[in-house]
Amino acid sequence: MLSRLHKQLGTAGLSVAIVALVLAIGGTALAASGALTGKQKKEVKNIAKQYAGKPGATGATGPAGLAGAAGPAGPKGDTGAKGDTGSQGNPGTPGAAGKSVVLTTEAKGANCAEGGTKVEVEGNAASKKYVCNGVNGTSGFTDTLPPGKTETGTWSILISANKFHSPNAYTSISFPIPLAEGSEEGFVFNQEKTELEEFGSSGCEGTVEEPTAPPGVLCVYTIAEERENLGSSAPFETRSASGFGFGPTGAFIVGPPLEGTAADQAYVEAKGTWAVTAPTP
Repeated sequence: MLSRLHKQLGTAGLSVAIVALVLAIGGTALAASGALTGKQKKEVKNIAKQYAGKPGATGATGPAGLAGAAGPAGPKGDTGAKGDTGSQGNPGTPGAAGKSVVLTTEAKGANCAEGGTKVEVEGNAASKKYVCNGVNGTSGFTDTLPPGKTETGTWSILISANKFHSPNAYTSISFPIPLAEGSEEGFVFNQEKTELEEFGSSGCEGTVEEPTAPPGVLCVYTIAEERENLGSSAPFETRSASGFGFGPTGAFIVGPPLEGTAADQAYVEAKGTWAVTAPTP
């Protein structure tokens, strides 16, 4: 091989080629030391390029490297420009006009026995209402309890012989609304008869909690009754100012006689409810 190179390059060229080969393999230390002239250096570079091997094939891609640490947060951005203002909505449709409430005076008659006021929404005949005077209305005054109407109340009595020197135990009840007339139909039922609802032929059918009375009758119901040291077991009864029953404004409830002296500890205690209904024609 050397003989063929010698023939092609000559003695000087072979020397240069060998030097170039040495430089290509061993580096450029000799060239850097100044042992070659500038022309020789150029020739050596050219020869080295001529006989240099071709680049090898590209190697396989290596594995991906580890993710780097997160960088610091960037500075806060500038505030954006203000957006455009939206357009104003259209006005709503006006509502329908309201209706007036008409009040007119109602004379005495079929709609209001004692007169009153008619209330009606304008243009709406079905809304018509009557506010009547008297006990069935919201205003006005009635002289007497209307026929068939009932009023109720409570009563109680507590009498001791050494406090009250009276021949009988008694109390009174007053009617909030007077009746046109009184009656002898007044009945008092003791605690036992009230609880057993033993009312006989009186027509009374109520209770202490819900006292009732038929027309023209006063019914008195007892929830509790106690007697001590009395010589009489006479029942309570109703009396008007002029006799038995009740008067237009109320009644007395009269009990048994209080017999004995002031030193006696005789006493009567009772309480309950009552109802009275005005007579019907």
